[in-house]
Formats: sequence, C-alpha cells, structure tokens
Amino acid sequence: MFGKERDFEILINKIKSPGGTTQAGLESLEGSKIESIFKDAFRAAKERSIQISDEN
Repeated sequence: MFGKERDFEILINKIKSPGGTTQAGLESLEGSKIESIFKDAFRAAKERSIQISDEN
C-alpha cells in the first residue's frame, strides 16, 4: 500500500482497539464487496463530473 491507502491504514490502526467493535465492523466490511461498490460509485461520479464539465 502506498500514499492515501497507507495513510488510511495508519488511521484505522490508531482508532481501532484489538478485538473491539470497530475492528469487528471493519472485518465484516472486508468480507463483503463494499470496497468494489464504493470504487464503482466513485468512478461513476467522477465520469459524470467530467461529462458535466464538458457540457459547459
């Protein structure tokens, strides 16, 4: 991991407690397809923003 992803990992490690509720929630999300869902949503929003700026 580099850049923003690494910074995010550091932040997560600072706020979660081993065996705590935040860790349990994060582990649940890691097992789902939430990351790809968010990436798809952000990609679609970016593409639409480019389209809108080209229309103006």
